[in-house]
Amino acid sequence: MGMISELCVGGQDFIQLENERFEVLISRYGAQIMAILPKGGDVDAPDWLWLSEKSPLTEGKAMRGGIPICWPIFGEDMQGRLPKHGFARLQQWSFIGDHEDEKNQEVAVSFRLRDNDLSRRYWPYAFELEFAVRLTMQGVECQFEVKNTDVNPFEHAFALHPYFHVSGLSAVELLGIEGASYQRAGENSLRTWQLGDSLDMARDDAFIDMADATITLKDHGWQRSMQMRYEGVSDLVVWNPHAEGTKQISDMHADGYKTMLCVEPAQVARVSLTPQASWMMRMQMHFT
Repeated sequence: MGMISELCVGGQDFIQLENERFEVLISRYGAQIMAILPKGGDVDAPDWLWLSEKSPLTEGKAMRGGIPICWPIFGEDMQGRLPKHGFARLQQWSFIGDHEDEKNQEVAVSFRLRDNDLSRRYWPYAFELEFAVRLTMQGVECQFEVKNTDVNPFEHAFALHPYFHVSGLSAVELLGIEGASYQRAGENSLRTWQLGDSLDMARDDAFIDMADATITLKDHGWQRSMQMRYEGVSDLVVWNPHAEGTKQISDMHADGYKTMLCVEPAQVARVSLTPQASWMMRMQMHFT
């Protein structure tokens, strides 16, 4: 049995990666990782990624859950030209290559997105994006690269936006951010995250100057942990909408916030790319 397979669900094309420990499902729509399912002795363990039961599988609409790619902006476009979090997650990506190493139980796939009629409705620049996903016995590794193929420079921001599935916010601990300064959305002043602060407090918190960090998510309710390492971006965003915020989200059940937490490596401040220049980030998630 191969470690890579293709399937169609709800009219969307997916790539499934599989080894002895995990099954990973990736949609070609947005090159979005949708599931990281434990296997083997962990067969009854919940998916590591959270996905809203109300999330649409519809062209032109973002899927709420998994690991969306936010590019060429992160957040709202103050000029009103680009969709929230950009257009990369709203397009079909090309599946461009794969590699299987059955002996070491490793498998990798790559996706590409180039400028097209849809992207030019929002953004006038030529570009090439590549997103590579590698499944190992330890977990999942991702690499994102953008190349400016235009004759003009452009600025871009970026985030990988993982929705992690948790047993409950009060049962989860996030290590690696203690002592770090962060800014809550809608506030001008900085706060400091203290050791022992509960994730029940987290809202939309941007940890500035958190470049090349290692973060550990411990779920005491489900007795498991995830270690995230990332490089190439300067910030980390921790987000949960809580009850009040969820009321404003149409594709999420009222109690959906209770079992999800977003921990997002991000480049909040825009980076300038000259013609033919490239920019890259990597993220590694190991699960125990």
